[in-house]
Amino acid sequence: MSYPVVVEMDLREATSELHMVWSDGHRSRFALTYLRGWCPCARCQGHFTEKKVFIPSPGVRLLDVQPVGNYAFQPSWSDGHTTGIYAFDYLREIDAAPPSEGPTNAECLAVK
Repeated sequence: MSYPVVVEMDLREATSELHMVWSDGHRSRFALTYLRGWCPCARCQGHFTEKKVFIPSPGVRLLDVQPVGNYAFQPSWSDGHTTGIYAFDYLREIDAAPPSEGPTNAECLAVK
Protein backbone atom coordinates (compact mmCIF):
# COMPACT_ATOMS: atom_id res chain seq x y z
CA MET A 1 0.00 0.00 0.00
CA SER A 2 1.34 3.41 -0.93
CA TYR A 3 0.94 6.10 1.70
CA PRO A 4 0.90 9.88 1.32
CA VAL A 5 3.87 11.85 2.55
CA VAL A 6 4.16 14.61 5.13
CA VAL A 7 4.39 17.98 3.37
CA GLU A 8 4.31 20.24 6.43
CA MET A 9 5.17 19.91 10.13
CA ASP A 10 4.44 22.37 12.89
CA LEU A 11 5.82 21.83 16.39
CA ARG A 12 3.62 23.47 19.01
CA GLU A 13 5.80 23.51 22.09
CA ALA A 14 3.22 25.25 24.29
CA THR A 15 0.85 22.29 23.93
CA SER A 16 3.50 19.57 23.33
CA GLU A 17 1.99 18.67 19.97
CA LEU A 18 3.26 18.01 16.48
CA HIS A 19 0.86 18.93 13.68
CA MET A 20 1.30 17.46 10.21
CA VAL A 21 -0.25 18.09 6.82
CA TRP A 22 -0.13 15.23 4.34
CA SER A 23 0.07 15.21 0.55
CA ASP A 24 -3.52 13.90 0.37
CA GLY A 25 -4.83 16.79 2.52
CA HIS A 26 -5.16 14.75 5.72
CA ARG A 27 -4.13 16.54 8.91
CA SER A 28 -2.65 14.85 11.97
CA ARG A 29 -2.26 16.23 15.46
CA PHE A 30 0.02 14.11 17.68
CA ALA A 31 0.83 14.46 21.36
CA LEU A 32 4.61 14.30 21.72
CA THR A 33 4.23 11.75 24.52
CA TYR A 34 2.23 9.54 22.13
CA LEU A 35 4.89 9.72 19.41
CA ARG A 36 7.75 9.11 21.82
CA GLY A 37 5.81 6.34 23.60
CA TRP A 38 5.22 4.41 20.37
CA CYS A 39 8.79 4.82 19.11
CA PRO A 40 9.30 2.12 16.48
CA CYS A 41 13.04 1.56 17.01
CA ALA A 42 14.51 -1.80 17.99
CA ARG A 43 15.76 -0.38 21.30
CA CYS A 44 12.17 0.45 22.33
CA GLN A 45 10.31 -2.38 20.59
CA GLY A 46 12.91 -5.15 20.51
CA HIS A 47 14.04 -7.05 17.45
CA PHE A 48 11.55 -8.98 15.34
CA THR A 49 8.63 -8.65 17.74
CA GLU A 50 5.10 -8.24 16.49
CA LYS A 51 3.54 -6.74 19.62
CA LYS A 52 4.43 -3.11 20.18
CA VAL A 53 4.82 -1.65 23.66
CA PHE A 54 4.24 1.89 24.85
CA ILE A 55 7.24 3.48 26.61
CA PRO A 56 5.93 6.25 28.91
CA SER A 57 8.00 9.43 28.68
CA PRO A 58 6.13 12.18 30.52
CA GLY A 59 7.28 15.70 29.83
CA VAL A 60 9.35 14.73 26.79
CA ARG A 61 10.18 17.52 24.35
CA LEU A 62 11.00 17.31 20.68
CA LEU A 63 14.39 18.91 20.06
CA ASP A 64 14.93 18.25 16.36
CA VAL A 65 13.49 16.39 13.37
CA GLN A 66 15.57 15.19 10.43
CA PRO A 67 14.11 13.81 7.20
CA VAL A 68 14.97 10.24 6.23
CA GLY A 69 14.65 9.96 2.47
CA ASN A 70 11.14 10.66 1.24
CA TYR A 71 9.51 8.14 3.55
CA ALA A 72 10.24 9.02 7.19
CA PHE A 73 11.70 11.35 9.78
CA GLN A 74 14.02 10.85 12.73
CA PRO A 75 13.32 12.88 15.88
CA SER A 76 15.70 13.82 18.66
CA TRP A 77 13.96 13.79 22.04
CA SER A 78 14.82 15.63 25.25
CA ASP A 79 15.31 12.29 27.05
CA GLY A 80 18.36 11.65 24.82
CA HIS A 81 16.63 9.18 22.53
CA THR A 82 17.55 9.61 18.84
CA THR A 83 17.33 6.18 17.20
CA GLY A 84 13.67 6.01 16.16
CA ILE A 85 12.81 6.37 12.49
CA TYR A 86 9.12 7.13 12.00
CA ALA A 87 8.05 5.96 8.54
CA PHE A 88 5.11 7.88 7.12
CA ASP A 89 3.05 4.70 6.76
CA TYR A 90 3.63 3.96 10.47
CA LEU A 91 2.55 7.50 11.39
CA ARG A 92 -0.68 7.15 9.44
CA GLU A 93 -1.35 3.82 11.15
CA ILE A 94 -0.82 5.18 14.66
CA ASP A 95 -2.83 8.27 13.75
CA ALA A 96 -5.83 5.97 13.31
CA ALA A 97 -5.16 3.82 16.40
CA PRO A 98 -2.29 2.78 18.68
CA PRO A 99 -0.38 -0.30 17.50
CA SER A 100 -1.16 -2.38 20.59
CA GLU A 101 -2.37 -2.04 24.14
CA GLY A 102 -1.63 1.39 25.46
CA PRO A 103 -2.92 4.93 25.44
CA THR A 104 -4.49 6.46 22.39
CA ASN A 105 -3.34 9.73 20.91
CA ALA A 106 -6.59 11.33 22.12
CA GLU A 107 -5.83 10.21 25.67
CA CYS A 108 -2.30 11.63 25.45
CA LEU A 109 -3.59 14.89 23.98
CA ALA A 110 -6.06 15.21 26.88
CA VAL A 111 -3.26 15.03 29.50
CA LYS A 112 -1.86 18.52 29.97
